[in-house]
Amino acid sequence: MSKVDDISQVILSDLLADFVHRKFTAKDLTNSYVGVDFAALKERCCAVTSASTVDFDLALKDLEGGDLVKTGPMVPFENDPNSSFVVIALFSKYQYAYLTEKGYKAAQKMQDRRRQRSATPNVHISGGTFHQSPIGIGTHVTQSLTGTIGDVTVFEDLRKAIYKVDNEGDRANLIAGVEAMEKAHKTPDFVTRYSNFIALAANHMTIIAPFIPALTALLTGN
Repeated sequence: MSKVDDISQVILSDLLADFVHRKFTAKDLTNSYVGVDFAALKERCCAVTSASTVDFDLALKDLEGGDLVKTGPMVPFENDPNSSFVVIALFSKYQYAYLTEKGYKAAQKMQDRRRQRSATPNVHISGGTFHQSPIGIGTHVTQSLTGTIGDVTVFEDLRKAIYKVDNEGDRANLIAGVEAMEKAHKTPDFVTRYSNFIALAANHMTIIAPFIPALTALLTGN
């Protein structure tokens, strides 16, 4: 998958997370709404994917061309009052970006596919004892079965990454933020805990950024 494709997915995930968090409705998708601050979206998506601003601009162009994402506000073209040539058109000032109905459906499908992949158990064989087990050969097979079910592992992986934060106070606050998210997982309170954690992590996005897509994927499951 190219950088442009990667950043397209992150844009859709970010806009979907904002849409869900702000409790917009299908009517807002039809009539448009003031979405995510454009400059902040661009900075965040480039940080998450390690992509360039050119990649972001191309990804956004594709999403706009596919009627998945729109930007605004739309304003009339400013014609030269001294010119006899008049242009009647609207253009975006690119102050914010938001999902269309088509974009919302595409983002939901993308999140559903991600959850399905993460729900596949990873099976590891070690330790323990099975008698007459179909696993292995013989009547005494020393084995055990352990499984890790996908999405919740992001919290443990995030904790491990946060231990690299040098500032002890920041590290403690971030760990507390992860614990709060983990406790609120699969509850309506997860959205608030996620927003609080992102605010706490503002100065450590280099460490946190790789985990944002997985965290935003959990938002639609609450």
